[in-house]
Amino acid sequence: EVHMLTTPAFNALLKTLEGPRGKACIILTARHEGLLLPTLRSRSHIIPFQLVSSSELVTALKERSEPDVQGLMRQALGAPGLALAALEDPEVAEQLQERTQKAQNCLSGSLHERILAARNLIPTYQEDHVVTRTELLDRLMTFEVLARDQLLQAVGCQEFASGPSDKRFTAEQSVRALKQVERTRAALRQHLNPKVSLINLMLTIA
Repeated sequence: EVHMLTTPAFNALLKTLEGPRGKACIILTARHEGLLLPTLRSRSHIIPFQLVSSSELVTALKERSEPDVQGLMRQALGAPGLALAALEDPEVAEQLQERTQKAQNCLSGSLHERILAARNLIPTYQEDHVVTRTELLDRLMTFEVLARDQLLQAVGCQEFASGPSDKRFTAEQSVRALKQVERTRAALRQHLNPKVSLINLMLTIA
């Protein structure tokens, strides 16, 4: 997540990019190239990774005989690797279903109901707090993908959505949700209170 670097770290990275040692290959990730400074973009080869629609996933895996393949493809939310992992491992499929359902619950109902649903995004605390935080960020990303799909449906581009769903947000709500998700993600990385951060997310898109 190179767009999260501080200015000193960014400047140090530029020097490394200009003259990496040996046969080094440096791979950087970012939410969007527009978040990167021009000096970094000019020194990098940008490879976009986009979500895949559920219909494309189902078509690509049509030879699979599992009866629930279409359901798993929809729950994978445009991530082929996650879809394949779910097909191979029932435990991954169960976790994926739970994660998707918890995120979907944040899209419907009254504000009070959505706030309660958002609190359920917080996973059970584990001794390894990194694992807990990673799972929380994964659940937040699932909500982000669902909000993106809501925006695509609101503007009439549902064919690009990662899966079928009912249109529950307006385009304005979807845009607010997507912007606030990035702020929430940054707040969680700074170890702000998860409940407060997620409640604020729901209030922003009310």
